[in-house]
Amino acid sequence: FATANDEFVWGGMENQTLTTLCYGCWNESLMVHEFAHQWFGDMISPGTWADLWLNEGFATWSEALWLEPYNYTNYKNRVLNYAGTYLSQNPGWAIYNESWIENPPSNNVMFNYAITYAKSACVLHQLRYLLGDEVYFEAIKSYAEDTANFKFKTAVTDDFATKIGEVAGEDLHWYFDAWVKQPNHPVYFNEFYFTEEQPGSWQAHFLTNQVQSNAPFFPMDLTVMVAFYDGTDTLVRVRNMENNEHFVFEFDREPGMLYFDPNQDIVLKQATTLLSVPQFNTFTGERLLAFPNPAKEQVSFFSEVGFDPDAKFICYDATGNQVLQLTHLSGNKLMINLDGWKPGIYEAVLMGKNTKTTCRFIVVK
Repeated sequence: FATANDEFVWGGMENQTLTTLCYGCWNESLMVHEFAHQWFGDMISPGTWADLWLNEGFATWSEALWLEPYNYTNYKNRVLNYAGTYLSQNPGWAIYNESWIENPPSNNVMFNYAITYAKSACVLHQLRYLLGDEVYFEAIKSYAEDTANFKFKTAVTDDFATKIGEVAGEDLHWYFDAWVKQPNHPVYFNEFYFTEEQPGSWQAHFLTNQVQSNAPFFPMDLTVMVAFYDGTDTLVRVRNMENNEHFVFEFDREPGMLYFDPNQDIVLKQATTLLSVPQFNTFTGERLLAFPNPAKEQVSFFSEVGFDPDAKFICYDATGNQVLQLTHLSGNKLMINLDGWKPGIYEAVLMGKNTKTTCRFIVVK
């Protein structure tokens, strides 16, 4: 290591085996960051400016990893600090921008701390959660030691994703395409409810929805914790690959509460999780659930027994005026586009030959 004079305007520079630090900057995190660049930056350099995150994301994440031998909480708190920096300072562009390959932007954009450093480090942390420690660290080691493709060479994002997927035994481009190549982050609006199917048998229903308007859907593994009235709890993990998914979990004891992402594994997010009350048909016990509720751009209705093809689905506004009628129903999910709907309270009515099931929902703008 060497220190520069006060004319050096950067924090540090990872020259091979001769790292330069700014004047008076002998702090542990900076030294760890620059030392990590000996592997991720020097030994493996980015193939293009669009792949710069493979440098700075790894070096920034390594700052957090350095703290883990003290205790995991120190590591996690540093990652959460990165996430907080990104969420509060997000300029709204993606980590990877293909246009940077031929036309790199200004340093202020390319080296934006919230994106290139903080968010990139969080993407690696979430990848660790996705794969688990054993596979994650094996994959990173394999990437660093791959002399045929990466070691003492360059790396681009798609090749990195392929390499990690090969070690993990699955195609992981879906993760990198969303979290690295899309801007912004998911905003979850989740709902849950519990039902007793028969004595000693309960179901926990978890409905997950992303409501962000500034980015497409972000697929991810989701963990929920279900707490039971007997004082026990359990973790359940599912892969969420499309919006408005409805997951059902079976239990032999009565659940009392459901918590979304209890360990804050998905740090690049905003989330609200609410207890929902399904509406019942008094005669048949059939449940009709609106989700999300309140709804903004679209609302989905779920019927556990499936929609009767001969039934009618009708929506009324608060004044009793009919605003929608659908027939020839099928499946157990019905999605309604809310373009043109006014904000307010609505009632959905499912009219069968001898049944009537209702469900109230709210439209907001």
